[in-house]
Amino acid sequence: MRLQNRSARVPRRRVPRAARAVALVGLLALGSACVSPPRESEPPQAPPAERAAARRNLGIDHIVNGRIAWGLRELQHAESLYAEDALTQLWLGQAFRLRGRPDEALAHARRAVEIDPTHQEARLNLSTILTDHQLYAEAIEHAQVLVDDPTFATPWRALTNRGWAQLKLGYLADARASFDEALEYAPKYWPALLDLGILSSIERDYVGAIRHLADVVALEPGPGAEAEANYRMAEAYVSIGRRDRAIQHLTLAIDREPNGRWGRQSRAYLQRLQ
Repeated sequence: MRLQNRSARVPRRRVPRAARAVALVGLLALGSACVSPPRESEPPQAPPAERAAARRNLGIDHIVNGRIAWGLRELQHAESLYAEDALTQLWLGQAFRLRGRPDEALAHARRAVEIDPTHQEARLNLSTILTDHQLYAEAIEHAQVLVDDPTFATPWRALTNRGWAQLKLGYLADARASFDEALEYAPKYWPALLDLGILSSIERDYVGAIRHLADVVALEPGPGAEAEANYRMAEAYVSIGRRDRAIQHLTLAIDREPNGRWGRQSRAYLQRLQ
């Protein structure tokens, strides 16, 4: 009888290829559950000054387009991120001035110049706000710095600020010289023409006042300025006995700014004349 060969191998059961693939996928899934993939690092946050600048620029855009409340909000946010920016302080001063908060306007205007004494627009803005506070001598000092600075590109603005402060102090000859010099640089700069018209009325040169104020209206600077010029022309015409012309200009002032300061004053003046 033939003995079986015990060393003979037992044949292996073949595993289908598809089953092996499924098993491999399962193993990979198990491995992925145990080992977390590397996390992407978060992008570094921009420095506070850069984030503040973005907020500041948005605030300026709001103010330029008449959205004062939104502009003030963005500028205050910018200040909370980085307070040492002269431009932010300058525009905070402007925003508070437009909101009728003069003390805060002056504080921010001063701060802007403290941060950067070479910032020309900040100094010009400060001279303007100082006149609002009747601090005329100090306003003249800051305007003079810009008049004397050959790098200041718009000296007629500083000259007009200086002239207005001089007028308010009663230095009428100096004021006229400042306005005349401003108009040498910029013959169509309406604020200088308006102030020169006011000065001429103070000096009782009513014909000259009417001429300067008519030039302002012809330049079409906007409802507020046109209403003021018409109101002041009406005052000049009354002074030379032309009530008919005064009524015409008061009516024009009301039409240009019916709900504004000069429209209201013109309406009250018109009632007195009629």
